[in-house]
Amino acid sequence: MASGKARIRVNSKNIQWALTQSSSHCAIAQALIDLDDSIIFPRVTQEEIRFTDRQTGERKVYKTPARVAKWIDEWDRNPEGVSPMSFDLDLSHPDVVRPIRRAQPSERIAESQRKKRKPVVQAGPPRNFRPLRTEE
Repeated sequence: MASGKARIRVNSKNIQWALTQSSSHCAIAQALIDLDDSIIFPRVTQEEIRFTDRQTGERKVYKTPARVAKWIDEWDRNPEGVSPMSFDLDLSHPDVVRPIRRAQPSERIAESQRKKRKPVVQAGPPRNFRPLRTEE
């Protein structure tokens, strides 16, 4: 992923495909994906821009610039009234970085599930079993 200042360009295609009131399908989230293939799961709100870096496995959080927050508000109120925009985001200084837990391989999951299971009791005759009378 690129580091330093990145120019995020929200074009008319991003605006056309975006959904209002959706942090994961907004035009800026689409522009972030277009910026770099290693950016996954972007979420953009008026307060924060969040995404996961596929290469490092870290969730990064940035404060949304005021001009961008205003654009998001205008977009959510009137999608036809906004025009394409661009802004700079300093990718080298995230406000928060959280490591993402990786899923365990299926073999380790199966082994842990086996350890949690109760042992199987083999079915057999009940302890107070008496055979039925047979008339001879």
